[in-house]
Amino acid sequence: MAVFTWLKRRWILIGLLVAVTVFTCGGVLFWRMIDERMSVMSSSCGSFGHGFWWREQEYSILVGWPKEPASRAKPAIVLLLHWPNTILGQEPATRFNYSSSHSGSGVDGASDWKFEITGAVQLQKDREIQFSYSASGDEKQPTEKFEADGKVFDAEDGRVFLVDMTSPVPTVVQLRADLETIVRNPATIADPNPIDTRPVIREALAKLRGQHPEVRAFLEGSRLK
Repeated sequence: MAVFTWLKRRWILIGLLVAVTVFTCGGVLFWRMIDERMSVMSSSCGSFGHGFWWREQEYSILVGWPKEPASRAKPAIVLLLHWPNTILGQEPATRFNYSSSHSGSGVDGASDWKFEITGAVQLQKDREIQFSYSASGDEKQPTEKFEADGKVFDAEDGRVFLVDMTSPVPTVVQLRADLETIVRNPATIADPNPIDTRPVIREALAKLRGQHPEVRAFLEGSRLK
């Protein structure tokens, strides 16, 4: 009877050890699968009509670059976004739109020009943050502005914006930078709409990190490297 009781306890102990091992390994595998799923679902890059972007999980960078008129074909704005962590691949809904129009010769006299990039991030069911960059008027001296969450910023005070949406009240930091020396256009004649924009953006981020401690702090822990 004593031997039977000892064997019974031994098999119970072995069963518990097996269960713990399976649960632990399964848990590690489960979270690894989650991490891989999030990485795949939340990583993207590419170009659109008047700019390009790169996103890694909850961080994203967007560069607005008008294609016309020729006098305005240069980097107009750099937008860095940080939104709340994703869970099981469920992330805030985002949308971006852009539009542009140009009329007039732009050679001797003034010409009308309008360019706009708009975006929105759905943080909660009833909470959405909207932002936009616009330029209009004479292409030689356009009126520019950036708006985020109802606040208007003068583009002359800086063209780099750090938008942090991880706190209940989103914050926007505006920085000055000479974008023409920091960002180069990934588009070429052979490839006017490149898909992999990461090399160009990496170069720009390295320069911005070197010039602004705010950018280094903002991107701490991100995969935008």
